[in-house]
Amino acid sequence: MPRFQELGLDPSMLRLRVLKKDGFFERIFKGNDKSLKKLGIETNMNIVAQILTEPEDLDDNTIVLTMRKRLVEYQTYGKYEEWKWNAPAEPNIRDLKKAFIEHKGFDIKPDSIEFAKFISYEFHWMHVNFEIFEKEVRSKRKKGGKKKKHVPIMDDIRENLRKSPYIFRDGDVIGYRLESENQDNKDDFQTAEDEEAKQKYILEKSKEDAEKQNNSGKGKKEGGGFQILTDF
Repeated sequence: MPRFQELGLDPSMLRLRVLKKDGFFERIFKGNDKSLKKLGIETNMNIVAQILTEPEDLDDNTIVLTMRKRLVEYQTYGKYEEWKWNAPAEPNIRDLKKAFIEHKGFDIKPDSIEFAKFISYEFHWMHVNFEIFEKEVRSKRKKGGKKKKHVPIMDDIRENLRKSPYIFRDGDVIGYRLESENQDNKDDFQTAEDEEAKQKYILEKSKEDAEKQNNSGKGKKEGGGFQILTDF
């Protein structure tokens, strides 16, 4: 960890993490005693330093997730809540359910709660369920490679939330739904706000593409330089 003591800051009260282009926080650099090189900080990374309210020293197994309760009746989500999940090396859906139920102190069975990961660049909530893993394996088989018709598809499924298609990482926004509030089984985790944002993005992107096409052939624009951000 860099020498923040020189600035009068306690490193254990700081959290360094990557700021993505979409404004969401992502990876957390873990290990207060590591150097910048060992932390994996690279040139041109956008790094944010968060000041914490209590000391923290995360290990590499911990995934820091942002949890939001699904408000089924209103088709939206509640407040943001950070959860530090000390996950196993290859966590599966049941591991997630059991750990979160214990964290919240819910008196429910694992089948009574469901999760969805927010895919920000798609404005979409992806339901976390076994069928998605199965669908991905079937898709890979169809694309080619070694044919495994004689091998049961279940033998190819590796239910690991750290891997594709979910790739759980620090900063992920995860919605959770209590199935007692979804008795008609019609809730799909989506929101009207996300759909509206998606349509707005598509419209703006089409305008940008049209402008680029109109400007093509008019010569290259002069530009370049760099920007220094001093306000987090």
